[in-house]
Amino acid sequence: MTTQTFKRPLDRVFGVARSSILILTVGQLAPVFGQVIPDETLPIDTQVTLEENRFVIEGGTAAGSNLFHSFERFSVPTNSEVFFNNATTIENILTRVTGNQISNIDGLIRANGAANLFLLNPNGIVFGPNAQLNIGGSFLSSTADRFVFEDGSFYSATDVESQSLLAVTVPLGVQYNANPGSIEVRGLNQNVDSDFINLAPSDGEDPPGLQVSHRQTLALLGGDISIDGSNLIAPAGRIELGSVAANNTVVLVPQSQGWTFDYGAANSFRDIQIIRGSLVDTAGERGGDMQLQGRQIVVSQGSTVTARTQGSGIGGTVVVRASDLVEVIGGQTATRVSVSLASGATGRGGNFLLETNVLRMVDGGQIGAGTLGVGDAGNATIRAQDIEIIGTDAFDRFPSGIFVTVQALGTGQGGNLTVEAERLSLLNGGRLNAFSLGNGDAGDITIRVDDLEIRGKTSIEQSSSGIIAFSTVNFAAGSIDVSAETVQVREGGEITVSNFANGDAGNLNVNADLVRLEEGGILSSQVRAGSRGNIALTAGSVQLQDESQITTNATGTATGGNIRIDAETLALTENSTIDANAVQGAGGNIQIVTEGIFQSSDSTITASSQFGVAGIVEVTTPEIDTASGLVELSQTVVDPADRVVSACRVASEGNSFTITGRGGLPPDPTRPLQHQRVWVDLRDFNEIADESQGEIESQVRDRPVDRVRVVPAFPIEAQGWSIDAEGNVELISRRSIEAFRALDLCD
Repeated sequence: MTTQTFKRPLDRVFGVARSSILILTVGQLAPVFGQVIPDETLPIDTQVTLEENRFVIEGGTAAGSNLFHSFERFSVPTNSEVFFNNATTIENILTRVTGNQISNIDGLIRANGAANLFLLNPNGIVFGPNAQLNIGGSFLSSTADRFVFEDGSFYSATDVESQSLLAVTVPLGVQYNANPGSIEVRGLNQNVDSDFINLAPSDGEDPPGLQVSHRQTLALLGGDISIDGSNLIAPAGRIELGSVAANNTVVLVPQSQGWTFDYGAANSFRDIQIIRGSLVDTAGERGGDMQLQGRQIVVSQGSTVTARTQGSGIGGTVVVRASDLVEVIGGQTATRVSVSLASGATGRGGNFLLETNVLRMVDGGQIGAGTLGVGDAGNATIRAQDIEIIGTDAFDRFPSGIFVTVQALGTGQGGNLTVEAERLSLLNGGRLNAFSLGNGDAGDITIRVDDLEIRGKTSIEQSSSGIIAFSTVNFAAGSIDVSAETVQVREGGEITVSNFANGDAGNLNVNADLVRLEEGGILSSQVRAGSRGNIALTAGSVQLQDESQITTNATGTATGGNIRIDAETLALTENSTIDANAVQGAGGNIQIVTEGIFQSSDSTITASSQFGVAGIVEVTTPEIDTASGLVELSQTVVDPADRVVSACRVASEGNSFTITGRGGLPPDPTRPLQHQRVWVDLRDFNEIADESQGEIESQVRDRPVDRVRVVPAFPIEAQGWSIDAEGNVELISRRSIEAFRALDLCD
């Protein structure tokens, strides 16, 4: 094979003379060699040698344990290899692209030893279906402008003239200036399928993709990030997807192996999509960690994002943060974001945290934390302003939902699910579930929202939307605790705690301003042979309409659960029920404390047992003394003949005068009132005093008078009339009995 050596003088940079030696195979100069071209910006040049389909990269500028390479172009053609032939003492290989072309990588990138590899290209980076990594350390690919170091120095891909001396420390972070390019990982279309709520993808050979060594970090820090039908794998390590907008900084925090990432200095982000059966996985003897940070994060089309613990270690944490939106969308199969303890493992499952403004899960999109091994599952925490969980996959097999589980092969305690939001909607089969199918108690569900809506069923199987905690084994089911301003359960939706085996059911507690059940909405508990399964509602108003139910149902020998409702008002209409039922055991008790209960004739409140002792229904209203304020009436009835003049006619026709009640009558109908404001009570006050059940206390206070008001005289009203000796009629203010004259119309 004929080769040629090219040697050309280069300008001085940092006052150091440089030269670049390129060894090429004749006939292979173009287009292959044009993919990896060093620039002329370092004190000691990067050297590239092409051997067959392999690019060997040597040279570069070393600073302590850091090795710096700089390229005008950096791409790896299909079926080719780029080999960084570094010294094994090198810990970090920092590579930048100073040209204006994106990096297309569709071959193998390899390095010696355990060195970490950093690749920086602000124009963009595309990993093709054949892209692979074979490095001993971690891999960080970024479209930021520069690496920044703790001492204030930087290594820039866009400002090579003013850069400082190369640093000897580990990079502190990456800094974005101009509009960052995107990072794409393209692969073959995959279909990761599994059984219902099996939170780990199916076993089998994973198709090619980007993979780092055991316990290392695989990080993509770019503008927009797209994982399309490909794999990102970091066994027991860490995967970081950070989509950041211009003029921000992401801080790298070195760990014993790899790094963690801090976005506290970033205030704007870009978008991440994981689509078409992609797999993002940190499975290992201990579950690895994972963080997705962006503006809008979409996981769809059967893709899986998972951290599986496969050994005896403690599971890692999966964190998903989006400033605007997270969407988990199914389709022909379920799409899952999960942490789990794999089958055969003996460790502990990791935790899951999601924080966003809007979370939308549709068509079989699932989030979960579960155990299939011997060990406890982790917890799942969801915080958002608006959460909407809708429907199932195309074949009605996989409901959209959030699940904390103990699987059939699992032995351990189920994790807890906590949801905090302003609005939570579960529609057309959407679910929040905590359940146990194996050897362990199920976890609890805690809901803290302003508005909760549960509505509808799936289109084919007619499975209800709902919040459900259940167990099918002889271990306890979890409890459900809901705190909200409004709770609406409609069209067959349900909130249920149950145990279908011999274990205890959990309790259901709801605290809200308004609880409204409509069109078959259900709050229920079911237990077969265990205990508990109590329901407690504290609300301003509880309304059941159109065949809705609040029910505790105990089959077999179990004792029925109790129902307690504390509400200002309780309304049951249109064949709605509140029931505490049992078959062989004692029925549960129903206790209702309310200021007002409104019940239609076709609605019922019952506590019964088919063969056992029925429960008790107790309704308590406020303690009001209905006799307070009343006075016992006298047996003596006023004679109307003594009170009304019957001989007086008006316009020659008789009239009637009706008095109701007691008191306020003039003492004599034949005598005029002494003053128009005088009103005399006819009751016998001695009699009243004797009959009174209480005591009358009189208080007299001396009040100083600081001024006197003079009231002007008013005309005096005539009290009668008389005829003098000359026959004149005189009106008089005072009259004698003799001067009184009856009206002419009186007989």
